[in-house]
Amino acid sequence: ASADTFVGYAPASLLGVGNGMNRLVPILVGRRERAEADASESAAWSMVLVVVIASLSLGALLATEAVSSWLAVGVVAGCAMTVYQVQQFAMRSRIQFNHASAQQWCWAGIMALGILIVLGSDRSLGTVLRIWTVGAMAAVATGYVLRRPVVMRPSPARTFGLMAMGFPIMLSGLLGNLFFTADRWAASVRLEPSAAG
Repeated sequence: ASADTFVGYAPASLLGVGNGMNRLVPILVGRRERAEADASESAAWSMVLVVVIASLSLGALLATEAVSSWLAVGVVAGCAMTVYQVQQFAMRSRIQFNHASAQQWCWAGIMALGILIVLGSDRSLGTVLRIWTVGAMAAVATGYVLRRPVVMRPSPARTFGLMAMGFPIMLSGLLGNLFFTADRWAASVRLEPSAAG
C-alpha cells in the first residue's frame, strides 16, 4: 500500500501541466478553437516526454546492484502513472468518457487477475508492485490505442502557460492526497507494512 501510494504522487513531476491541460482544453473545445486545444494538448505531451526521459535517465544513474530491481520497477511504475493521468485528462477533456472508462477497466481487470495470482502463490510486496506496474503499462498501451496523443512542434511558452494554470490545481490535489494517505504512511512506519493494507 505504501509503494502504491508513493507511485501515486509521480504525476506531480509534471508540475501541474496535465491539470492545466485538463482545465484549458474543454474551454477551447467549447469555443470551437480546435487548433488551440490540440496545441495545448501537445504542449502537455511535450512535458510528459521530458519527465519520462529524465526519470528513466536518473533511475539508470542511481541504480546499484542492491536496489536496481526495486528502483527499476518504481521508476517504470511512476512513468506509467504519469502517462496514464495525462491520457485520462486528454480523453475526459475531449468528452471521450467511454475511452477513459475502457482504459480504467483494462487496468482494473489486470489488477483483479493479478490479485488472484498473488493469493494463489507469491504474496510478496515485490510481486504485488510488479503486477501493479504491468497493469499500469497495459492501461497506458490501451489508452494509446483508444486515443493517440496529439503531437506537434514543442512550444515551451504553451507548456509554461499550462504549468502556471495547473500548478495550483495540482498542489490542491497533492495536498488532498497527502491527507488522504497520511494514515497509511503512519501505519507503515509505526507498525509494519501489512498494517497499512
